[in-house]
Amino acid sequence: MATPPVSPYQGVCPTPFLQESLFPNSGGSIANRFCAPLSLTDQAAPSCCLPCPTTEWLYPPSFSTWYKVAEWLNVGTLTVVFLLGISYLVLPAEATRRHYLSVSLLIPIAMITLGFIIPLAVKPNKCYNEITPNDMYTSLTCAWSGAFLLGGAIGSVSWICVRAVYMHLQIVWDINPGTRFFYASQVLGWGIPAILFTATITVTGVSFRLGDQCHINHEHSVAVFWGPLLGFASLAMIMQIATFAYCLKVYLLHFWADDSMSTENSSSLPSYTASLRTQSAKAVYRRVMKVLWLQWRGMAIVCALICDVVAFAVVFIQLDQTQEKITNGRSGEKTLDWLMCIIESGGDRTKCYALANEFMVKEATIVAILVLLSISGLQSCGLLYRNSIAQGWKELLWRMNPHKNHEFVSLDALTNPSTAGTPEPLKDFKSTTPARAPTSPPTYENILRIGSPHPIPAEHLQGTDFKDPNKVATTLITTQEINSPSSSYASPVGSVSRRGTDTPEFFRRSEERTYRSPSMSFSTPRTPGGGRVSDVGRGDFDLRTPAARGGLGLHPPIEDDPDVGGRI
Repeated sequence: MATPPVSPYQGVCPTPFLQESLFPNSGGSIANRFCAPLSLTDQAAPSCCLPCPTTEWLYPPSFSTWYKVAEWLNVGTLTVVFLLGISYLVLPAEATRRHYLSVSLLIPIAMITLGFIIPLAVKPNKCYNEITPNDMYTSLTCAWSGAFLLGGAIGSVSWICVRAVYMHLQIVWDINPGTRFFYASQVLGWGIPAILFTATITVTGVSFRLGDQCHINHEHSVAVFWGPLLGFASLAMIMQIATFAYCLKVYLLHFWADDSMSTENSSSLPSYTASLRTQSAKAVYRRVMKVLWLQWRGMAIVCALICDVVAFAVVFIQLDQTQEKITNGRSGEKTLDWLMCIIESGGDRTKCYALANEFMVKEATIVAILVLLSISGLQSCGLLYRNSIAQGWKELLWRMNPHKNHEFVSLDALTNPSTAGTPEPLKDFKSTTPARAPTSPPTYENILRIGSPHPIPAEHLQGTDFKDPNKVATTLITTQEINSPSSSYASPVGSVSRRGTDTPEFFRRSEERTYRSPSMSFSTPRTPGGGRVSDVGRGDFDLRTPAARGGLGLHPPIEDDPDVGGRI
């Protein structure tokens, strides 16, 4: 890399450092200048600063490439969050299984993604002057990206803490949080992040410190941001560990109950107390397993987000501490080696990246944290997704399809030449169905005169008020003779005859079926007419008589019957 040209602000500082006293003490983030005194012994020695942005002097160009990758990952995350939110809004609750804890968690996740996407779209100027980065007061892009990032981080931790408490109450204490918990969670889940966000923006602020987006400044950041953030994450982790410990305890009690039950059964009968204890352990085990099966997605979300937040906080706190040591003149030997490399190379940063990677947070670590933070939203949305959501969209699109109903159209309807769109082969087709004259709406008079099998003469209908159903009914009863149905209404079953096949012959001559008395009876042992037992097998036995009762003892199987004899 070519040596950078000499700047008029270099002063007494070696290349490529710039003298801080030659720049104004206002505008941009003064505290985030990467400056150090030229001499540690001479208090009057000027302070020299690295040119802005400092990231380009500490990390190779591949760092910027990976940062762009993280920003584009957030574009995909925002798309998935948007689709999931639309599904929650449009589809029924049976398809999405939406819950206010899930919806409330999607909002801060979307805010984090916006914190990465805004700089990607705007491509802001990260420096106020040659040594001073822009902050939220000098760059509107910095203000919005930093606000979305901080608000999303605090909101995510707050809602995963609420979710951890919710699952702890359900699993451990067998309490189903109701309306009171809902309102309390809304107040705490949004109220506490709002208070912490206001305090962070007011006291600490954000500026371009790493990459293309604005991060929280170092001053008072532990007290107003990192401390509460790690505190909520710790509380959620404690609740989660307590829930896991309870589940493990229930499993062990269930295992020991089965073991003791098998031991008692092998030795002697179990006591009532032991049996009751075993049933109680099994009931608790079944309840816990059922709740775990329903809440495993929420538990996975809590664990994943807690790990992301803790890793993000640890890395940035380490960055703050490293920068503080350098600016206060407390840098170690590795930092001095890197400074001497920059000075001796005349500002050729490519020769000193390896030395910078030894005292700064390693590039691979920062890239891993950025990518992990970018895909945390994808992880949460993947756990919140259900196959029923795709099925719900499929059914919704099917209902909205205007061509889904393919109604049957009769052939007669297509033969009308005046109908538009008549197929050519059907134009010459002539229907044999006679055309029907237009009919008027049915009235009581038409029904009485036409609808009856025996039409009522018109003279009987004179003076009848057809608007009154009672009078119409009276006229019908007094004028219509009640007869039995004609033969045309007779059931065809009565005329069924069988000629060697099982197919009924409805259109042949009818045959009358006569009742044939059975030769034997298998009823209770009661002879017909009070006769003897030997009279049961007589040919005049009639099952239609009330006394037709008998049994197998009165009717022994016939030796000649092959079906019966074969089973004896």
